[in-house]
Amino acid sequence: VPPRKPKLIARAAAGCVFAVSLLVLLGWIFDVAMFKSIVPGWPKMSPITMLAFLFSAFSLWCVASNGNIPAARNRKMSWSRAARVSAVLVAMIGLFRLADHVSGWHLNFDLLGFHDDLKSGSPAGMAPATALGFLLMGGVLFSAVELRGFLAFQILLLSIGLITWLRWLQYRYGGPP
Repeated sequence: VPPRKPKLIARAAAGCVFAVSLLVLLGWIFDVAMFKSIVPGWPKMSPITMLAFLFSAFSLWCVASNGNIPAARNRKMSWSRAARVSAVLVAMIGLFRLADHVSGWHLNFDLLGFHDDLKSGSPAGMAPATALGFLLMGGVLFSAVELRGFLAFQILLLSIGLITWLRWLQYRYGGPP
């Protein structure tokens, strides 16, 4: 039986990501510019990015909650299945957005039907590094369901950490997009 403390931390992280994603969703629904960006002055989070974060949070919550269910085996399998489906959706969002960037199609599905007022700053869109991060995160969340994929889990998670660190350094110290 895995220790309880990491699962509590994972559920807390999932809850925080879910709450921030809901704030961003409210920002888009009610056109509140302050909620569309996590940090003032940073680019707006696009609705497709918010959706990928919601699916990521749900998948992480399912993975972290799965071991704590003293129910029947089929209920635990339902949590695992929900975690896998959410992980695949996260990876698909990243893959489609990355393919859109690479191919140059510019399908513009970032806004998911929301209207973006260009007068309020730069248009909302998912960066290629973010799309790659979601593609890898889908793999991480999918492999987290099974303990057999631990090496893949570690490699993908370290890759995401490196990409995130490099992007944070770019935001902190500037540089070309």
